Amino acid sequence: MDFAKSNGRGVTGLRRVLQALETGEVQTIFLTENYSAQAVQCTNCGHLNAHLVPSCVACGSPTRELTDVCDAIIPIAIRRDIELFYLKDHADLNRAGNIAALLRFRSDQTTGQIEAAS
Repeated sequence: MDFAKSNGRGVTGLRRVLQALETGEVQTIFLTENYSAQAVQCTNCGHLNAHLVPSCVACGSPTRELTDVCDAIIPIAIRRDIELFYLKDHADLNRAGNIAALLRFRSDQTTGQIEAAS
């Protein structure tokens, strides 16, 4: 939870976790024991969105509603060798939306580092 504060290497909430998952930033996902949330997934490119939109914001194709976004997150995590931790009775995680991720890096912060290195 501390890593999510002040733009550290962590994010909380479904929307931010899905964004980080899509950009390849996620190292570890933390979920409360019985976490479940609705989302949509693009029928063409597989983009996951926490907002229940009828078409994909990435490619414009139709989306399908997922009653439990974990049905999509868990297979992605397994394929990408992302650690999954289920936490029981974690008050901070409950307040943060019941889902969080520890990041390998933050893509929004690497641009300046690359420019500085060159």
